[in-house]
Amino acid sequence: GADWFAVSNLEEALQLRLGGISRPMLVLGYTPPEEAATLAKHRISQCVYSLEYAQELSHYAVEAGATVNIHVKIDTGMSRLGFYFQDISRDEATVQEVKAACTLPGLYPEGIFTHFAVADEQDQESRAYTRRQFDLFCRVIRAVEEKRGVRFPLRHCANTGATACYPEMHLDMVRPGLLLYGYG
Repeated sequence: GADWFAVSNLEEALQLRLGGISRPMLVLGYTPPEEAATLAKHRISQCVYSLEYAQELSHYAVEAGATVNIHVKIDTGMSRLGFYFQDISRDEATVQEVKAACTLPGLYPEGIFTHFAVADEQDQESRAYTRRQFDLFCRVIRAVEEKRGVRFPLRHCANTGATACYPEMHLDMVRPGLLLYGYG
């Protein structure tokens, strides 16, 4: 019954495709840019976490005559991966980088997302941090869409904790992850 599948890497995505799964799929981790044609051929969307990575992916997509659907990852506080958007002094530079990545040839900005660091913890400090991350995420979306004219058909940020505890943060889809295994 899932409308989308999110996987760690290209190999997992290809296994699902070869297993007959035809639903939309997103690779959350790194895929070598040289695999742009494979992503496009199998209709697998790719996480883009930096302008440099987007430029490389664009290069190989154009070289292959393909278009890769991308989901832009925004780092609002998990501090793992993504366009950094945690410091007010860097906001405009990040907005410009995201816009630049989304307007590269061979890439289609299908979505934008972030990942909450402590949405599964319910103490007051964790709840405030999750709400701050959500506010930052909404701010970057507004800035890129309103100031830069890039539209994202899909916006997602709700991991297991947010799926269970923050229904107002579900946006266009949720990524329940561990919730599927009974954790929550």
